[in-house]
Amino acid sequence: HWRFLLGARFTDNEKSGRSTTPRVAIVYQIDENRSLKLLHSEGFNSPNFVQQLINIPNAIIGHEDLKAEVIRSTELAYSATTEGTLFVANIYYFSATDFIIRNPEADGNHYRNSPAFDRYGFELEYQLQREHWRSFLNLSYNHQGDRSLDHDNTALFAPKLNINLGLFYRLSQSQTLGGSVRYTGPRANASSVALTDINYEHQLGNYLLYATIKNLLDEHVLYPDIQNLSTSHLVPGYEGRRIELGLSFGF
Repeated sequence: HWRFLLGARFTDNEKSGRSTTPRVAIVYQIDENRSLKLLHSEGFNSPNFVQQLINIPNAIIGHEDLKAEVIRSTELAYSATTEGTLFVANIYYFSATDFIIRNPEADGNHYRNSPAFDRYGFELEYQLQREHWRSFLNLSYNHQGDRSLDHDNTALFAPKLNINLGLFYRLSQSQTLGGSVRYTGPRANASSVALTDINYEHQLGNYLLYATIKNLLDEHVLYPDIQNLSTSHLVPGYEGRRIELGLSFGF
C-alpha cells in the first residue's frame, strides 16, 4: 500500500554557488480507487544574464551579487477515481528565499533579492466523463493573494481565487463542440474577470477544421503591472471578441 521516493539535485554554479535540493514523496494507496500523497520538494533557480549584468540607466539595472532563489513546497493530496469521475483535493505550503524581483527606484528598475515569504492554500479538481461529453472544474485558493504584505510585495498582484470550468461534447464521430470559462479574482488594482471561449472542430480524414470564439461575452480585461510591481497603472489585455479559424493536417 505504500510507495516512497527520495531524491536530490546538486547544483554547482560559478555565479550562484552550490546547492543541494531534496525531493521526498510518500504515497499511501487506501484502496484501488483512493490514495493519499505527501510531497516535499525544493527548487534552485540561478539569476540570469539580464538580472545580473544588464545596466541601462533609468530603465533596467542588474546586480552581480544577486543570490539564487530557493523555493520549497509541501503538498498533501487526496485523490479518488470511479468509472468516469476523478476528484483531487490538495493543500499546499510554499516558501521562497531570496526571490528575485524588479524593484522600482529613482534611477530605474533594480533586480533585488526579496525577503523570505510564504504562501498557502488549497486546490480542488473534479472531472466527469460520459459517453458523449466530458466536463471539468478546477478551483484554487491562495490565502495571501490580493493582500498587501510587508514581507511579500508580490502577494498583492496574485489573485486569491481562480476557477476554471469546461465542457466538451461530441456531436458525432467527426464533430465536437466545447466551451470554457476562466475566472480570475481581483488583485492589486485590477478587477476580477471571467473569460468565456467556445470551440467547434470537424475532422475530415487527415484534416481538422476548427473555429474558436474567444472572449464571447466581450469582457474588458486589464492586468496588474506585475513586472514593475506598480499599482499606479494597468496593463491592457483582451479587447473585444475574437474569432479564430484554422485548418491542420495530421500524418
